[in-house]
Amino acid sequence: MKIRSNHSPINQLIWLLSPFITCTYLSSCGLNSKSSGSDRIQRQTFSIDPPVEYHLSDPNCQQSNTRLALNSANIWHWEGLSVVNSPTQLSNTNSDQSLNSQIVSETMFGGHNRRTCYNPDITQGYCLDENRQISNYYIKEKAKPLKICRNDFNYPRESYEGIALTTIHYLNNSAINYQRIMGQLLPKVSLQIMPMFETLYLNTKDKHGKARNLSVWTTDNLSYSASSKSILVLPQQSSTSEKYNKFWESSFVLAHELGHHVESVHYKHVFRSMGLKWSPGFHRFIDMEAMRTG
Repeated sequence: MKIRSNHSPINQLIWLLSPFITCTYLSSCGLNSKSSGSDRIQRQTFSIDPPVEYHLSDPNCQQSNTRLALNSANIWHWEGLSVVNSPTQLSNTNSDQSLNSQIVSETMFGGHNRRTCYNPDITQGYCLDENRQISNYYIKEKAKPLKICRNDFNYPRESYEGIALTTIHYLNNSAINYQRIMGQLLPKVSLQIMPMFETLYLNTKDKHGKARNLSVWTTDNLSYSASSKSILVLPQQSSTSEKYNKFWESSFVLAHELGHHVESVHYKHVFRSMGLKWSPGFHRFIDMEAMRTG
């Protein structure tokens, strides 16, 4: 989209953030939408089904120390109700210690994060530890740097490499728009590909009233973390992955997530002065103490 030069910088910034401003109408915020292809978009899900298990297409590459400039790759994108795959030029994208670009400082894949909840009611929307404080995730399995060793290659659609290249392409395009509008570079983000987030509820009750432990997985969404300046591409739940489109194949959804980063870069201090903290799970700035005390 060409931007007219007589637009003021602030108006052009509003244009850039329009995906963020209108997110209440979009599935990427966990709501239904009637936009093209949206009948196959799934809202954010907390699933008792384990997430899809993704794979490395080129596992031997992860041991390489070669620096590779990536000029092109096959990228998945939406065209109406269809998803197509086509060769696409990449902008300032490289692989050395990990996949990176003008907007992505590093790309990590996998990893397993878990938190334990001592409040048995999973409908409460928050997780309390044994001291009735908000329970935080701990790392059960570390994520690993993702490297790419093949230029101009068609990686499988649900491989870590294919997902990362598609995601980074759309983030690059949004970062180029930001630079064109603002006349400056946007600080980089870390890209997390398919991290697992497990919430373990202790002593919940099944339909027969019998106590059990229940694992709930965060799936079918993308998320932004202001504290780590990361964009997370979350896995789909295994039982419905073939039914719905993939969020990371939407240029709009990736622009939306980068919009959260723009908001954090420019306005985080304002929200913090009001006692608000960014919540990746709730997808907004919230009062964590008010959430805990009700």
